[in-house]
Amino acid sequence: MKIVQINAVAEYSSTGRTTSELHNELIKLGFESWIAAPNVEDSSTTIKIGSKFENRFHSLYSRILGRQGYASRAATKRLIKRLKDIKPDVIHLGNLHANYINLPLLFEFLLKSKIPCVIILHDCWPFTGHCCYFIDSKCDRWQSGCGRCPDLGNWNKSWFFDKTSKNLLDKAQFWRNVSKLAVIGVSDWVTGFVKDSILKDSFIIRRIYNWIDLNVFTYQVEAKSEILKRHNISSGPIILGVAQIWNRQKGLLDFIELARKLPTYNFILIGKMVEKQDLPSNILSIGSTSNVSELVKYYSAADVFFNPSTRETFGKVTAEALACSTPVVAYDATATHELVRESCGQLIEPFNIDAAKLAITSIIEGPSLRHNCRKFAESTFDKSNLINDYISVYRELIK
Repeated sequence: MKIVQINAVAEYSSTGRTTSELHNELIKLGFESWIAAPNVEDSSTTIKIGSKFENRFHSLYSRILGRQGYASRAATKRLIKRLKDIKPDVIHLGNLHANYINLPLLFEFLLKSKIPCVIILHDCWPFTGHCCYFIDSKCDRWQSGCGRCPDLGNWNKSWFFDKTSKNLLDKAQFWRNVSKLAVIGVSDWVTGFVKDSILKDSFIIRRIYNWIDLNVFTYQVEAKSEILKRHNISSGPIILGVAQIWNRQKGLLDFIELARKLPTYNFILIGKMVEKQDLPSNILSIGSTSNVSELVKYYSAADVFFNPSTRETFGKVTAEALACSTPVVAYDATATHELVRESCGQLIEPFNIDAAKLAITSIIEGPSLRHNCRKFAESTFDKSNLINDYISVYRELIK
């Protein structure tokens, strides 16, 4: 079986690591596998999509005209040429909204070639006219045609035009062009929206959780003493937060307020700071890391992982923390309630910092939850089991 994954990134970030891990596992199991992404180089198993110039032009085109996914024609033609040579049995689509691929050309090829496809709902963009999430704006226009978009200035901003209605009509036609389409949501929460969306008539609709490599993400007993010594911080409890970027939407201000309420606790934030903030002295910001072994050390060193995000289609950092035996306190919003059980931490009302303080202190002062966290991760996020679920979907599509 030949599988080609198309994603906005490979190797790094949550979707990039998932893409690469699936690719490597498929090859190990004897399948033929390729990754197509902007940040890889052409090789026997990888396909580079576009260049930095093409990507920047596409981004500008999208912001001026409000049409994300309508530039990058030359890059997409080069991709299609490789696809014609490979003749894949299944094309596995990840994130398509990073200004790197021409959707009309791609789906015209899919119509003619009749290759079955899998689309992964890492967010809601595949079935909306613009946005990745519509929770904050409480918008349901994606169910009836979009237009008059309340989030035009967010996500991939459109500076001048509201083309959301046209975008959604086009996407509905794109998905109809696929001979057999499997829609995979990474949580029950996001999968639940499919029945009211342009994807509702897909051949397969299924939930498959994101996996965690449990051989890599595992508790390291000596990690806490190493991290305390490395950063020369006091030997108090460590509260960890991990995000690709830290801003208001990801809960940066909530972390700051919480740190002020718990001045004897050490707070460590991993991720890029995009907003200048005066951090309390007990918050240590260490920037981004793509070093997985380092990430595992920080997860293991933490006494509690705090996730103040209200936009989680899955929440891979939460699952990674649990795999490293670290209990979680998180906001009870979007998909997070599927990952945090009572035996593994606490869910609290969004933006209630007093509740966060109470939950964290009760976990630290109470009996250890580390064993429960690891057991739940093993039963729910096992990589081999979940990749086998994808292989079953591939086989069902080409049967």
